[in-house]
Amino acid sequence: MATWVEDIIQALENLGGQAHRKEILEEIRRIRQEPLPKNAIESMQERIQAYSSDSAHFQGIDLFKKMGNGVWALREHKYLISETYSTPSIIEINSSNEVKTPWLTDIIQALRNLGGVASASDICEEVKRIRREPFPTNWKNIIRHRLGDFSSDSNYFKGKDYFRKLENGNWALRNQNTYFRPTHNSTNRLEEKSMSNKFNESPDDIENILKTIKQYRDFQQPNSSSWKDYVTEIFHILGFSTTEKNPRLITLNIMGANHLPKAIVGYIQPEESFDEIVPGLPWDSYIFFAAYFYQITWGILTDGLKLRIVTFENQEIKQVNFWPDFDEIINNEKLDGFFSIQQIFANIKTSSENKNNGVRNNRNMQEKAGKGKSTERQVQNYKFWQQLLGKAKERTNLHANITPNKQSWISTGAGKSGLNLSYYVRENDAQVELYIDNGDKKWNKEIFNIFYKNRETIDKDFGNPLDWQLLPEKRSSRIRFLITTYGITSLGHWDALQDQMIDSMINLEKVFRPYIRNL
Repeated sequence: MATWVEDIIQALENLGGQAHRKEILEEIRRIRQEPLPKNAIESMQERIQAYSSDSAHFQGIDLFKKMGNGVWALREHKYLISETYSTPSIIEINSSNEVKTPWLTDIIQALRNLGGVASASDICEEVKRIRREPFPTNWKNIIRHRLGDFSSDSNYFKGKDYFRKLENGNWALRNQNTYFRPTHNSTNRLEEKSMSNKFNESPDDIENILKTIKQYRDFQQPNSSSWKDYVTEIFHILGFSTTEKNPRLITLNIMGANHLPKAIVGYIQPEESFDEIVPGLPWDSYIFFAAYFYQITWGILTDGLKLRIVTFENQEIKQVNFWPDFDEIINNEKLDGFFSIQQIFANIKTSSENKNNGVRNNRNMQEKAGKGKSTERQVQNYKFWQQLLGKAKERTNLHANITPNKQSWISTGAGKSGLNLSYYVRENDAQVELYIDNGDKKWNKEIFNIFYKNRETIDKDFGNPLDWQLLPEKRSSRIRFLITTYGITSLGHWDALQDQMIDSMINLEKVFRPYIRNL
């Protein structure tokens, strides 16, 4: 089993050389096969401080650099290059002096496989083909960094010159007289990637982008009336056109293109909390609903001082990238930090448009948000559930451990895996339901049919006919009671609606309880 220090180094390497301690711990959790101890965060922090000259607990080997706000980075000289073999290997300085050859050797092999000359994107794809292990999320950034680190044509050159940067932006092996001929598959990969390559700026281009943003930053202050204009200009410099949807939201498109928007930006005032709109309601939820409505899979939150980029997939948050030191990166022209930011924006530019997902999302949002007022509905939902749950706790423990959220529903288990009791509220109606889904369509339909055999008795015991939905084309099934008296837009009737929903939920659980126990 690897030591803590080895795992921390590997985690930081996977994360691009710099990350918050929580991200480092999560990456270590992914790397290790066995569960981490309960005091994992303390153990990790102890090792980091012991191997950092920025710490009062430094013990002599300087591997980690403290960046502030819980962020740590690898020292520049964590690696020594050994030229014992024809293909250089990387000796990693750690407690066991274990020799590892992760990225540099694979990049050299990839270039050889591609005939000695290739674009950075094709090198990335070939490295991906060579490697069998899972890749970190920012693996392409790591490869681009290594190309620059070991090329005298780069501003990041660190002394060992293995790669040559060509005028057309491609990379080549330096001092290699005979190149391997590209295979047919390699040639096809070059053709397939030609479109995406136009958005892959060189390190020099990225440095110029950063310098340009810095020049704008020099003339702005967070408390100035033109600060928002500066924030918008950042996206123009990064190659996007912008369209303001409201004072809080702008969409990003590729300059000169007529495609659907690539991302949506939520602007936060510098003096506002970067975490929550109101207590209990995070900004991530705000941008989620905005992206959901405008059929966009990338959401961005920024006040010009911090930057958060959120990726959405299947109506859920898939990944969050956060730079609490965004303004510091700009002010101090920290190229390493900016490189990872720019790379994500390059990914945004090349992301595909999911039209089918957009149609579904638009239909759902018209139902849930009504004429584009998604964020207002989000706040309404939170307040509605807060009131309903407060009342329900006085009468039943069914949803006692559930907290209010911004969705149009809340749910809890019904006493068996795959069965949930859910509240729904919409514009003009509401419902309570028994939702059936354990991930297995066959199981879901069998359970529904068991209940359905007792439909007459269940409807009679409930006191009203239930809506029995097998949903044969879908994986899940549901049995619901629809309440048509009021909806969430009937603000003056929330009390009556909530009372009716709670009464119906208590009754629904009581009626199905014996049948669920017998499953």
